[in-house]
Amino acid sequence: MDIATEIARASLTSGAISINLEKPFTGVSGIKIDNRMLLGSREHRMLVAKGLAEIIKSIPCDMIAGTSLSGIAPAATVAKLLQKPLIILYDNLAYHPPQSDLVPASADVIASTTPWAIPSSVLLANDLNLPYVYVRPSRKEHGMEKQIEGRFAQGQRALLIDMHDGKSYGQHAQEVLRREGLAIGGCDTQWFQKRLANVNGKRIVVIEDLINTGLSLGNEIMRYRKLGATVENCIATYTILKMTESFYGTKAHCLVPYETLFDQAESMNYFDSDTLGRLREWSKSPITWNG
Repeated sequence: MDIATEIARASLTSGAISINLEKPFTGVSGIKIDNRMLLGSREHRMLVAKGLAEIIKSIPCDMIAGTSLSGIAPAATVAKLLQKPLIILYDNLAYHPPQSDLVPASADVIASTTPWAIPSSVLLANDLNLPYVYVRPSRKEHGMEKQIEGRFAQGQRALLIDMHDGKSYGQHAQEVLRREGLAIGGCDTQWFQKRLANVNGKRIVVIEDLINTGLSLGNEIMRYRKLGATVENCIATYTILKMTESFYGTKAHCLVPYETLFDQAESMNYFDSDTLGRLREWSKSPITWNG
């Protein structure tokens, strides 16, 4: 079984797939993929990272970037696998994320604030073979409208990692975790000084979890170029874009084609035949599809 097939099956079994063929999801009818659900399993995180890394191995690359916020966690794991520098775009500037030797408390899940704590926290979760979630400052206003991204169970003990430059919402994040049924098994709060990254002349590959309209990803690509970087490739686990099309002057790579997802859904009897047929029709022109 190839990696794309394994990820498609993991997406289905983890509950990362939702469909709505009657009402639109923020303007796009059809299938909704929440790749953040894959953060709940080290096996799934590593599967995605290895698939992304295999694509990047064939691409000229000096640095790896993850889009804010959904691309940072997979990009951190990929960067470690490939021994490439990881960068984060913040307020239109590129930064190296802080590095920290975290001392884990007893916990069932690793949680973090965003964006600075994501890289060290997801790598710690990888080392400890634990689920990982991140807590947004506020509830997302589109998509799944979540404040906690990832998969967890009520009653689990969360180790919350909060790295900040003086503007912390760590206390609020603890309250959010408790409200959603998680216990706080510990809180590691660290202040750091942001460190600018020199991306001028560097070849950057940008990682995204899902490309729908691609507007936010496109904006990040253009910001990196304004800083002097060369961005010729971007990668998403899933995308509704046609891979033959140029995307903001880049080649957009897709790890899991929708056809692979639908084939696995059919083999697992995940959708009924009518729904699956409609989804295949939707995938031919998802932006203009009207059912």
